[in-house]
Amino acid sequence: ETAWQLTILLTTCNFPDVMMPAYTSSRSAILFFGAFLLIGTLFLLNLILAVVVNAHKEQVEAVQQSTTAFRERSLRQAYLILQAGG
Repeated sequence: ETAWQLTILLTTCNFPDVMMPAYTSSRSAILFFGAFLLIGTLFLLNLILAVVVNAHKEQVEAVQQSTTAFRERSLRQAYLILQAGG
């Protein structure tokens, strides 16, 4: 439950709801939440985004290579058919 709440906290959509219970019991909790948000939003989310973008880029390159290979095979076959026919 706590890990899920902190994961949602990275999006900052529920920032006060997650922080306030800890803040009311200990005012120093603001240090944890401040550091967590700073590290999470500036570094962790950028790292996750970079991994996703790289995976997408690799997938696009693989599709392009597959398409290019298919075109080359098709053109070779068409050329051989035309060459044999005439």
